[in-house]
Amino acid sequence: MPRMPDLVSQSFAWFRHSFTDPAWVAAWALSLQVLIFGVQAWIFSRHAATFEAQKEVAKQQAATAKAIQERLQQQEEVLKSQFSIQKQLVAQSERRLVFDLMTKLLVAVYGLEKKLAKVSQITDEVDKALREAYIRVGSDATICRMALLSTEFLSQQELDYFTRYLGEASDLKQSNAPNHADYIQVKDFQKRYENFWQVVADNRKAAIAETASGTPATGSTAPASPEIPA
Repeated sequence: MPRMPDLVSQSFAWFRHSFTDPAWVAAWALSLQVLIFGVQAWIFSRHAATFEAQKEVAKQQAATAKAIQERLQQQEEVLKSQFSIQKQLVAQSERRLVFDLMTKLLVAVYGLEKKLAKVSQITDEVDKALREAYIRVGSDATICRMALLSTEFLSQQELDYFTRYLGEASDLKQSNAPNHADYIQVKDFQKRYENFWQVVADNRKAAIAETASGTPATGSTAPASPEIPA
C-alpha cells in the first residue's frame, strides 16, 4: 500500500503533467469555460432579479405619480370652483352695497322734495332745514359716485344710467327763488327718473337674496338687471 507522501507526490506529478498533455489542456480549458459560463449565468440571474424589482418599483412609482396628478387635478377643479363662487358672491355683495347707497340717496331726495312741498315762506329755520337737506343729497350723491368708480360688477348700461342720475342729483341747488322754483326743479327731476326707485329696489332685492342663499347667478358674474330706461 503506497504511503501518503507518495500519493501526494504522484498527484502533484499528474497535475503538472496534465498541463503538458493537449487532451488535459483542452479539458481544463473546457472546465474553465463551464465555470465562467456558470458565473455569468449567476450574474445575469442576479441582474434579472434586480431589474424585475426595479421594474416593479417603477410601476408603483408611476401609479403613485398618476394618483398624485389626479388628486392635484381634482384640487385644481375644486379651487377653480371655489374661486368662481367666491368671485360671484363678492360681486353680489358689492352690487348690494351700491344699491344700498343708491337707496339712501333716494331717501334723501324724497326727503328734500317733501320739505320743499311744505314751504310756504322762507324763514331762517326753513332755510336751514332746506340747506341741510340739499347738503345731504349732495353728500350721498358723492358717496354713490365714488362707489361707482370702484365697482367692477355693474353693467355698462347700469353705470351709464346711475352716473346720469347722480350727475343730475348733484345739480340740484338751493336758490330760495319764488314760485316754488326749487320744488319744481326737484319734482321734474323725480319725474324724469320715475322708474329709478324700482330699478334700485329690484336689483337690491336680487343681490340680497343671492348673497344670503350663497347661490350665484349662472353664466355671469353680475346678476341680470331689470330693464333700465335709456
